[in-house]
Amino acid sequence: MLYSENGYTSAVAVSLMAAASAVALYVLLTKRFSNTYTALTLSGIFLLGLYVAACLPSVLAGKGAFAAVQAAMDEIISFYRTTFVQAAGADAQYAALVNEYLDTFSKAVPTMVVAALSIFAGVMGLGNLLFFRLFCRKHKEIAISPIREFRFWSLPRSMMFGLFALLVGSLILEWSGWQYAESLVNTVNVLVGMPLLLQGLAVVDFLIVRSARKTAGQRAVTYVLIGVLFGLAEMPLMLLGGFEQLFHFRARTQGLPPQSL
Repeated sequence: MLYSENGYTSAVAVSLMAAASAVALYVLLTKRFSNTYTALTLSGIFLLGLYVAACLPSVLAGKGAFAAVQAAMDEIISFYRTTFVQAAGADAQYAALVNEYLDTFSKAVPTMVVAALSIFAGVMGLGNLLFFRLFCRKHKEIAISPIREFRFWSLPRSMMFGLFALLVGSLILEWSGWQYAESLVNTVNVLVGMPLLLQGLAVVDFLIVRSARKTAGQRAVTYVLIGVLFGLAEMPLMLLGGFEQLFHFRARTQGLPPQSL
């Protein structure tokens, strides 16, 4: 009975999330709100809906918010732990080290879940925005706000002030020793890092178009390399996006005043 109630709660949350995001997407774009504001609003709706769907059933059952996810991950970890221990010729010291890593991973599950939900919500928000704009290309009767080419996309200054405030607030909470500070810090890192990473990609695209004659081929090669080496490219792209926000390299290169979407 409890399982069915939890499933019902998650289904309602997902349905409301889908409906709210569809309404918000249509209203914001037809009312000529900026694409950045629209994407952020959609991401917030998706994050709230995903959090409710994943965590509210456990809360209603009198458990922790991440109890269901924690239990599922602990089962997987237990399987790998048992498999390794039973493996023939397993070194005892190495086995102890692996067990320590698995225990650390198990403790970090709530923190990783929050960050994963934030990333997934951001991707869904941006993806829905782009798909709706693609739909509107074939339906000219729907008038929506224009969108700048990706290579010219930049973060609004007002957004940077908000992200900076979030970052400072999370650091203060971390220093205070608050129980949930680690999860909050990881979430804020995602919220701050994703826009800067996107702006870094926009700068890369700007440089490709500016310097390459065969733009399509150069883009394909560059983005494939970034995808393959994303773990290494992630931080440089964020730094590139941060430098662009401070020094407005693209606007200076074109001799234009800095702009924001």
